[in-house]
Amino acid sequence: MGAIVSADEGAAAKLELELMLKDWAHKGPFLFTKREGTQTLVANTANYTLSTTKPIRIIEARYRSTATPQNDLPMQPLTRDEYFGYPNKTATGTPTTFYFDPQAANPVLYIWPLLSSATTEAVIYTYQRRIENVDSLNNNLDIPQEHLGTVGYALAARLLDDYGVADAVSERILARSEAMIQSAMDFEREEFLFMRPGFYRF
Repeated sequence: MGAIVSADEGAAAKLELELMLKDWAHKGPFLFTKREGTQTLVANTANYTLSTTKPIRIIEARYRSTATPQNDLPMQPLTRDEYFGYPNKTATGTPTTFYFDPQAANPVLYIWPLLSSATTEAVIYTYQRRIENVDSLNNNLDIPQEHLGTVGYALAARLLDDYGVADAVSERILARSEAMIQSAMDFEREEFLFMRPGFYRF
């Protein structure tokens, strides 16, 4: 039999659910949080505030020229030290590198070198978006339906400490939660081919 939870218990569960989904961002990027963004470039401009998409991280970026046919040139990611260690950040040319500063309110994309003139050139970037907030227990969760069971067991596992439960049932919940989280991570991992050089026997 299910029990009716109090308002305080519901609020505590909602908070744990919100924190849990935010924590999952550390394990990502999951496929369902990947998106594509476009930043139009401006002449002699090094940094762009990505206030619309607000990525957690940029996974990859490509410079798109105005050439016909249109070509995308992969850009090399830089660390903070590498970018700010450049002696001349206003050097011009074709942008080949980028650094992403994931500020919470106003994340910033830096590119190098800079375009000396610009028309419709752009940086196309693949980014990890934030999972939407849980504002109410009546919200539709911002996750694929395939992971609803995983969320349920993972939340139950997080709530065990709040209720001081430690018995055989709680051990099963913890074990099933861990297994389902791993299964969800495996499901959200892109398949790829690994090529290994062969050898000949004479």
